[in-house]
Amino acid sequence: MNRPGFAGTDSVKSGRVYTLASDIVMDAIYPVGICYFAKWFYPDLFKDMDPNAIHQEYLSKFLGIDYDLSKRGEFVYHPEQHPEGR
Repeated sequence: MNRPGFAGTDSVKSGRVYTLASDIVMDAIYPVGICYFAKWFYPDLFKDMDPNAIHQEYLSKFLGIDYDLSKRGEFVYHPEQHPEGR
């Protein structure tokens, strides 16, 4: 949000900046990225959905890797829901 040219954008001024690692929206993990977007942009419609849990399940169950999202990696940014990028 401190990058040159970003300070004047409406998104930065309002604090509504959201980012995802590019592979979350461009690879086989794409459905996980859609879950993050749905939760961020339509929280009232997706109250019961937990994108982090879905992301963790994808890593554990479908990829078969031992990777704890709550402790490692930075994949998403949302000012309120994921300020640490996890």
